[in-house]
Amino acid sequence: MTLSSSVSESHWAGVSMTTERISPPPPADAPTRVIAAGKLRWPNLLVDPQQLRTYLTDRGLTAEGLTPSIASDLFLSFACFAKVPGALQVFQLTFDPIVVAAARRLDATGGLVDELRQRLSEMLFVGSGRSGPRISEYKGRGPLSAWVRTCAKRVALRLAKVGSPEVLMTRDALADEISDVCDQELSLLKDHYGELFRQELVLALNELPARDRMLLQLHLVAGLSTTRIAKMYHLNQSSISRQLQRAAATTFLLIKQRIHARLGVATAELESLLDLARSHIELTLSSMDEVLNDEQGLRD
Repeated sequence: MTLSSSVSESHWAGVSMTTERISPPPPADAPTRVIAAGKLRWPNLLVDPQQLRTYLTDRGLTAEGLTPSIASDLFLSFACFAKVPGALQVFQLTFDPIVVAAARRLDATGGLVDELRQRLSEMLFVGSGRSGPRISEYKGRGPLSAWVRTCAKRVALRLAKVGSPEVLMTRDALADEISDVCDQELSLLKDHYGELFRQELVLALNELPARDRMLLQLHLVAGLSTTRIAKMYHLNQSSISRQLQRAAATTFLLIKQRIHARLGVATAELESLLDLARSHIELTLSSMDEVLNDEQGLRD
C-alpha cells in the first residue's frame, strides 16, 4: 500500500457515501415574492414585512401566476394603504400620466385634471363613511396601472357629468383605448412600431364581428361592468367575460396576420411585443372588471 492510498483510505474511512439527491428549496410564498419584488423596485419604501404578510394573507393571495411586476404593484399598493413615507409620492409620479389622460379624454382643455387628481386621491387613500380606502381592494389580478386607469375613468365620467357613457363610443375610441393601454405599459412597442400597430389595430377591430366589437366598446370605452353588460344581453356574467377575452385574443391574432401579410415576416421582437400586448389587454380586462363590479356592489 502506498502512502497516498493509505492517506486516502484513512481520509474516507467511516464516511457514508450516498447518491441521494438534495431536494431544492420550496418556492417562495406570495408575501415573500411581494417583499422581494417591492424592495428591488422601490428600495426606499420601508415597509414592515410582517404587516405586509398579514395584509396579503388576509386577502387570500397565492403565489400562483404572481409575476414580479404584479408583486411589486402589490407592494406599492400596500405601502400606500399603510401610509409608508414616500409611498404616495411614488404612486403619483408613477400613475399621474394615466390620470391626466383620463381627464383629457373627456375634456381636452385639461380643466378636469386637478379635480380628478383630488377626487381620485380621496377615493383611493382616504375613503368615505361608506367604504375605506379603495387602494386596499387591489388584489393583483392585473396590473396596478390598469386598475388605476379604470378608477380614474369612472371618477372622470362622474365629474364630466356624462349621463350615458355609451355616448363616448366614437368610431376610433376603442382603438384609442387599446393603444393607450399598450403605450403606457409597452413603451418599446410605441417607440418602434407605434404607427404600424395603430394602423393594423384599427383594421383588425373593423374585421371583428360587430357583437365582439360592441362588447369591447361597452367595457373598455364606456366602462360598463360585465355584470351590467350581461343584463343588457340577458346572459350571465361569466359568459360575457369569456366573450371579451376571446374578442381580445382574436383582435391580436388578426393584427399578427395583417402584419405578416404586410411585411412578409414580423421580427422576433415585434412578435414578442404583440404577445405581451395581448396578454396585457387580457389582464387589463380582468382588472377593469374587478373595479367595475366592486363599484356596482357598493352602489347596490
